[in-house]
Amino acid sequence: MKKILFVLMLITASPAFAAGVYDRVMDSGTIRCGYIPYPPAMIVDPNTGEKSGIFYDVMNEIGKRLSLKVEWVQESGWGTFINDLKSDRFDLMCSAIWTNSARAREADHTEPLYYSAITGWVKAGDSRFDSGLKMLNDPQYSIATIDGETAATIAKTDFPQATLVSLPELSAVSDMALSVSTGKADITFLENYIAQGFLKTNPGTIKQAGEVLRLYGNAIYMKKGEHDLRLMIDDVIGEILNSGFLPELFEKYEVPEHSYLIPAKPYETAP
Repeated sequence: MKKILFVLMLITASPAFAAGVYDRVMDSGTIRCGYIPYPPAMIVDPNTGEKSGIFYDVMNEIGKRLSLKVEWVQESGWGTFINDLKSDRFDLMCSAIWTNSARAREADHTEPLYYSAITGWVKAGDSRFDSGLKMLNDPQYSIATIDGETAATIAKTDFPQATLVSLPELSAVSDMALSVSTGKADITFLENYIAQGFLKTNPGTIKQAGEVLRLYGNAIYMKKGEHDLRLMIDDVIGEILNSGFLPELFEKYEVPEHSYLIPAKPYETAP
Protein backbone atom coordinates (compact mmCIF):
# COMPACT_ATOMS: atom_id res chain seq x y z
CA MET A 1 0.00 0.00 0.00
CA LYS A 2 2.82 2.38 0.89
CA LYS A 3 4.50 1.56 -2.42
CA ILE A 4 1.30 2.45 -4.33
CA LEU A 5 0.94 5.74 -2.48
CA PHE A 6 4.57 6.58 -3.20
CA VAL A 7 4.08 5.90 -6.92
CA LEU A 8 0.93 8.06 -6.96
CA MET A 9 2.82 10.88 -5.27
CA LEU A 10 5.53 10.70 -7.93
CA ILE A 11 2.98 10.72 -10.75
CA THR A 12 0.97 13.67 -9.44
CA ALA A 13 4.17 15.61 -8.79
CA SER A 14 5.36 15.15 -12.37
CA PRO A 15 5.22 18.05 -14.90
CA ALA A 16 2.34 16.37 -16.75
CA PHE A 17 0.16 16.82 -13.67
CA ALA A 18 1.46 20.28 -12.76
CA ALA A 19 -1.08 23.10 -12.75
CA GLY A 20 -1.33 25.00 -16.02
CA VAL A 21 -0.66 28.70 -16.43
CA TYR A 22 -4.39 29.48 -16.30
CA ASP A 23 -4.75 27.78 -12.92
CA ARG A 24 -1.64 29.50 -11.60
CA VAL A 25 -2.88 32.92 -12.74
CA MET A 26 -6.33 32.43 -11.22
CA ASP A 27 -4.95 31.05 -7.95
CA SER A 28 -2.44 33.88 -7.53
CA GLY A 29 -4.66 36.62 -8.95
CA THR A 30 -1.67 37.84 -10.96
CA ILE A 31 -0.54 37.77 -14.59
CA ARG A 32 3.25 37.82 -14.85
CA CYS A 33 4.25 39.60 -18.06
CA GLY A 34 7.42 39.40 -20.09
CA TYR A 35 8.13 42.24 -22.49
CA ILE A 36 10.37 43.35 -25.35
CA PRO A 37 10.94 47.08 -25.92
CA TYR A 38 9.51 47.97 -29.33
CA PRO A 39 7.82 51.38 -29.69
CA PRO A 40 4.97 52.20 -29.86
CA ALA A 41 3.77 48.82 -28.55
CA MET A 42 6.19 48.71 -25.62
CA ILE A 43 8.22 51.74 -24.57
CA VAL A 44 10.79 51.49 -21.78
CA ASP A 45 12.51 54.65 -20.53
CA PRO A 46 16.25 53.82 -20.57
CA ASN A 47 16.90 56.04 -17.55
CA THR A 48 14.02 55.23 -15.23
CA GLY A 49 12.77 51.89 -16.57
CA GLU A 50 9.24 53.34 -16.68
CA LYS A 51 7.02 51.49 -19.13
CA SER A 52 4.32 52.72 -21.48
CA GLY A 53 2.98 51.92 -24.95
CA ILE A 54 -0.02 50.42 -26.72
CA PHE A 55 0.42 46.84 -25.49
CA TYR A 56 1.42 48.04 -22.02
CA ASP A 57 -1.88 49.95 -21.71
CA VAL A 58 -3.88 47.13 -23.30
CA MET A 59 -2.42 44.52 -20.96
CA ASN A 60 -3.15 46.65 -17.91
CA GLU A 61 -6.71 47.11 -19.19
CA ILE A 62 -7.03 43.34 -19.60
CA GLY A 63 -5.93 42.88 -16.01
CA LYS A 64 -8.41 45.51 -14.83
CA ARG A 65 -11.33 43.90 -16.67
CA LEU A 66 -10.42 40.45 -15.33
CA SER A 67 -9.78 41.73 -11.79
CA LEU A 68 -6.21 40.43 -12.04
CA LYS A 69 -3.00 42.19 -11.11
CA VAL A 70 -0.43 42.60 -13.91
CA GLU A 71 3.26 42.37 -13.00
CA TRP A 72 5.97 43.24 -15.52
CA VAL A 73 8.58 40.78 -14.37
CA GLN A 74 11.22 40.35 -17.08
CA GLU A 75 12.57 41.80 -20.31
CA SER A 76 13.07 39.16 -22.98
CA GLY A 77 14.17 39.01 -26.63
CA TRP A 78 12.83 37.98 -30.03
CA GLY A 79 14.93 34.84 -30.07
CA THR A 80 14.44 33.84 -26.43
CA PHE A 81 10.86 34.67 -25.42
CA ILE A 82 9.42 31.27 -26.39
CA ASN A 83 11.96 29.43 -24.24
CA ASP A 84 11.22 31.90 -21.44
CA LEU A 85 7.52 31.00 -21.70
CA LYS A 86 8.31 27.29 -21.68
CA SER A 87 10.43 27.66 -18.55
CA ASP A 88 7.71 29.71 -16.78
CA ARG A 89 9.83 32.83 -16.40
CA PHE A 90 6.56 34.67 -17.09
CA ASP A 91 2.97 33.74 -17.96
CA LEU A 92 2.51 35.83 -21.11
CA MET A 93 4.73 37.66 -23.56
CA CYS A 94 2.82 40.92 -23.32
CA SER A 95 4.59 42.87 -26.08
CA ALA A 96 3.45 42.93 -29.70
CA ILE A 97 4.73 39.74 -31.34
CA TRP A 98 4.18 39.06 -35.02
CA THR A 99 2.36 35.80 -35.65
CA ASN A 100 4.06 33.39 -38.04
CA SER A 101 4.28 29.68 -38.85
CA ALA A 102 7.65 29.15 -37.15
CA ARG A 103 6.33 30.48 -33.83
CA ALA A 104 3.08 28.52 -34.24
CA ARG A 105 5.04 25.27 -33.81
CA GLU A 106 6.32 26.32 -30.39
CA ALA A 107 3.75 28.59 -28.73
CA ASP A 108 0.15 29.82 -28.84
CA HIS A 109 -1.12 33.38 -29.22
CA THR A 110 -4.22 35.49 -28.76
CA GLU A 111 -6.26 37.12 -31.47
CA PRO A 112 -4.21 39.98 -32.97
CA LEU A 113 -4.91 43.46 -31.66
CA TYR A 114 -3.92 44.93 -35.01
CA TYR A 115 -1.99 44.04 -38.15
CA SER A 116 1.27 45.30 -39.60
CA ALA A 117 1.42 45.47 -43.39
CA ILE A 118 4.79 45.19 -45.13
CA THR A 119 4.94 47.00 -48.47
CA GLY A 120 7.53 48.28 -50.91
CA TRP A 121 8.85 51.84 -50.56
CA VAL A 122 10.77 53.75 -53.24
CA LYS A 123 12.21 57.21 -53.64
CA ALA A 124 9.60 59.91 -54.22
CA GLY A 125 9.09 60.41 -57.96
CA ASP A 126 10.15 56.87 -58.90
CA SER A 127 7.33 55.44 -61.04
CA ARG A 128 9.03 52.23 -62.21
CA PHE A 129 7.06 50.00 -59.84
CA ASP A 130 3.69 51.73 -59.99
CA SER A 131 2.15 48.75 -61.81
CA GLY A 132 3.60 46.13 -59.44
CA LEU A 133 6.81 44.55 -58.23
CA LYS A 134 7.20 41.56 -60.61
CA MET A 135 9.95 43.31 -62.56
CA LEU A 136 11.95 43.72 -59.33
CA ASN A 137 13.27 40.16 -59.58
CA ASP A 138 16.22 41.27 -61.70
CA PRO A 139 19.88 42.05 -60.86
CA GLN A 140 19.52 45.58 -62.24
CA TYR A 141 17.33 46.53 -59.27
CA SER A 142 18.61 46.87 -55.72
CA ILE A 143 16.82 46.25 -52.43
CA ALA A 144 17.89 47.82 -49.12
CA THR A 145 17.89 45.21 -46.34
CA ILE A 146 19.28 44.58 -42.87
CA ASP A 147 20.91 41.24 -42.13
CA GLY A 148 18.38 38.96 -40.43
CA GLU A 149 15.48 41.46 -40.72
CA THR A 150 12.13 40.81 -42.44
CA ALA A 151 13.04 42.82 -45.55
CA ALA A 152 15.98 40.51 -46.16
CA THR A 153 13.73 37.44 -45.86
CA ILE A 154 11.22 38.89 -48.33
CA ALA A 155 13.96 39.85 -50.77
CA LYS A 156 15.54 36.39 -50.74
CA THR A 157 12.20 34.58 -50.94
CA ASP A 158 10.26 36.72 -53.43
CA PHE A 159 12.98 38.48 -55.43
CA PRO A 160 16.08 36.22 -55.34
CA GLN A 161 17.58 37.70 -58.53
CA ALA A 162 17.59 41.30 -57.26
CA THR A 163 20.75 42.90 -55.89
CA LEU A 164 20.85 43.35 -52.11
CA VAL A 165 22.19 46.49 -50.46
CA SER A 166 22.73 44.97 -47.01
CA LEU A 167 23.10 47.01 -43.84
CA PRO A 168 24.64 45.63 -40.61
CA GLU A 169 22.40 43.67 -38.24
CA LEU A 170 22.30 46.40 -35.59
CA SER A 171 21.24 49.14 -38.02
CA ALA A 172 17.99 51.01 -37.34
CA VAL A 173 15.14 49.81 -39.57
CA SER A 174 14.64 53.41 -40.72
CA ASP A 175 18.14 53.26 -42.25
CA MET A 176 16.65 51.18 -45.07
CA ALA A 177 14.29 54.06 -45.89
CA LEU A 178 17.27 56.42 -45.80
CA SER A 179 19.13 54.22 -48.30
CA VAL A 180 16.19 54.50 -50.68
CA SER A 181 15.64 58.24 -50.20
CA THR A 182 19.33 58.94 -50.93
CA GLY A 183 19.40 56.71 -54.02
CA LYS A 184 21.67 54.00 -52.59
CA ALA A 185 18.96 51.40 -53.28
CA ASP A 186 15.91 51.29 -55.55
CA ILE A 187 13.45 49.91 -53.02
CA THR A 188 13.02 48.51 -49.53
CA PHE A 189 10.27 46.71 -47.63
CA LEU A 190 8.94 48.40 -44.51
CA GLU A 191 6.23 48.08 -41.91
CA ASN A 192 3.90 51.01 -42.53
CA TYR A 193 4.50 52.40 -39.02
CA ILE A 194 8.24 52.71 -39.74
CA ALA A 195 7.66 54.26 -43.17
CA GLN A 196 5.12 56.77 -41.87
CA GLY A 197 7.44 57.68 -39.00
CA PHE A 198 10.27 58.27 -41.48
CA LEU A 199 8.00 60.46 -43.61
CA LYS A 200 7.03 62.45 -40.55
CA THR A 201 10.62 63.62 -40.11
CA ASN A 202 11.58 63.42 -43.81
CA PRO A 203 8.43 64.55 -45.67
CA GLY A 204 8.13 63.85 -49.36
CA THR A 205 11.21 61.61 -49.58
CA ILE A 206 9.73 58.12 -50.16
CA LYS A 207 6.46 56.67 -51.42
CA GLN A 208 4.67 53.34 -51.29
CA ALA A 209 5.02 51.01 -54.28
CA GLY A 210 3.26 47.78 -55.19
CA GLU A 211 0.97 45.51 -53.24
CA VAL A 212 1.07 44.33 -49.63
CA LEU A 213 3.82 41.70 -49.44
CA ARG A 214 3.25 40.44 -45.92
CA LEU A 215 0.59 40.94 -43.24
CA TYR A 216 1.47 40.11 -39.64
CA GLY A 217 -0.84 40.04 -36.65
CA ASN A 218 0.43 41.72 -33.47
CA ALA A 219 -0.55 39.36 -30.65
CA ILE A 220 0.18 38.25 -27.08
CA TYR A 221 1.99 34.89 -26.78
CA MET A 222 1.78 32.06 -24.23
CA LYS A 223 2.93 28.48 -23.73
CA LYS A 224 1.65 25.85 -26.13
CA GLY A 225 -1.64 24.26 -25.08
CA GLU A 226 -2.91 27.00 -22.75
CA HIS A 227 -6.42 26.81 -24.19
CA ASP A 228 -8.31 28.26 -21.20
CA LEU A 229 -5.90 31.15 -20.78
CA ARG A 230 -6.06 32.02 -24.47
CA LEU A 231 -9.86 32.00 -24.54
CA MET A 232 -10.04 34.24 -21.48
CA ILE A 233 -7.64 36.83 -22.91
CA ASP A 234 -9.30 36.63 -26.34
CA ASP A 235 -12.68 37.52 -24.81
CA VAL A 236 -11.24 40.72 -23.35
CA ILE A 237 -9.43 41.57 -26.59
CA GLY A 238 -12.79 41.20 -28.35
CA GLU A 239 -14.30 43.73 -25.94
CA ILE A 240 -11.42 46.12 -26.56
CA LEU A 241 -11.64 45.80 -30.35
CA ASN A 242 -15.39 46.44 -30.29
CA SER A 243 -14.91 49.66 -28.33
CA GLY A 244 -12.98 52.84 -29.08
CA PHE A 245 -10.12 51.90 -26.76
CA LEU A 246 -7.55 51.02 -29.44
CA PRO A 247 -8.00 54.13 -31.64
CA GLU A 248 -7.65 56.22 -28.49
CA LEU A 249 -4.31 54.56 -27.80
CA PHE A 250 -3.14 55.20 -31.36
CA GLU A 251 -3.92 58.87 -30.82
CA LYS A 252 -2.29 58.89 -27.37
CA TYR A 253 0.98 57.51 -28.75
CA GLU A 254 0.83 59.64 -31.91
CA VAL A 255 0.74 56.70 -34.30
CA PRO A 256 0.80 58.09 -37.87
CA GLU A 257 -2.34 57.49 -39.92
CA HIS A 258 -2.46 54.22 -41.92
CA SER A 259 0.35 52.71 -39.82
CA TYR A 260 -1.67 49.75 -38.54
CA LEU A 261 -4.75 47.83 -39.64
CA ILE A 262 -7.44 47.16 -37.01
CA PRO A 263 -9.55 43.99 -37.49
CA ALA A 264 -13.01 44.64 -38.90
CA LYS A 265 -15.91 44.39 -36.48
CA PRO A 266 -17.57 40.95 -36.80
CA TYR A 267 -21.05 42.19 -37.62
CA GLU A 268 -23.15 44.28 -39.97
CA THR A 269 -26.02 46.59 -39.09
CA ALA A 270 -29.32 44.77 -39.56
CA PRO A 271 -31.63 46.24 -42.24
